[in-house]
Amino acid sequence: MIKMKTKKNILTILPAVTLVLIGLFTVYIILSSYFYAKPEEPEREISSADTIQVVQSVSSEAVSSEDNTSPSGLDEAFSELILVNAQNPLPEDYAVPELAEIPAQYLNGELTQISKDVLPFLLAMIEAASRDGVNLLVRSPYRSYDTQTMLFNNQVQKEINKGYSRQQAEINAATVVARPGTSEHQTGLAVDINSTASTFENTAEFQWMQEHCAEYGFIMRYPENKTEITGIIYEPWHYRFVGINTAKEISSLGICLEEYFSIKGE
Repeated sequence: MIKMKTKKNILTILPAVTLVLIGLFTVYIILSSYFYAKPEEPEREISSADTIQVVQSVSSEAVSSEDNTSPSGLDEAFSELILVNAQNPLPEDYAVPELAEIPAQYLNGELTQISKDVLPFLLAMIEAASRDGVNLLVRSPYRSYDTQTMLFNNQVQKEINKGYSRQQAEINAATVVARPGTSEHQTGLAVDINSTASTFENTAEFQWMQEHCAEYGFIMRYPENKTEITGIIYEPWHYRFVGINTAKEISSLGICLEEYFSIKGE
């Protein structure tokens, strides 16, 4: 009788023990997933700091903070912008910035130089586009005063060949090719991308630039709806470096550089 009673007691408590063990195992699983699971990182927008890291990795020359030319410092330096147009020509004693050679694989024209400070941002932008399957090439970067004079005179002659007087030909030419001394290309801060035809706006390269160029400090300098303000025809291929912060601000406001200067009172 004693053995039977003991066996019956064991059978009675066995389900309860099983339930307890299952409960403990469930708690263990929950606690393990809470303490050891890697939380998902939320998506975030590209920031200036992100772009600066890309610039640092692409630039072939390390930029030292000791001479106040680190990428972040460089971007801040461009808060003091220069406006170059027919009403604001470069001074006669304008000092051309230190230039650097653009690697040959990024070119599709004869001109090969740009401001040394801008080059890392340009290369970072081109490399980022390449990763997205878009092929950006620099057609026309820095132009000397003499080169700009030649291009302007060539355009004037084209207008004369159309039957315009010399005076009118120069007026017409200035809407297509800036007069010498009034061209952004002479600053080393501007580049023409891929093509100098209006059909460029129908390309994947143009679409990519519209979406991303501000992330690398560039703006499309001569928008289609701003020709009366800029005095220059619509140029979907012409981009100007103004610094990341300024570029994003101009882009978000949907304005041109002349309007930006007007708003800032500079």
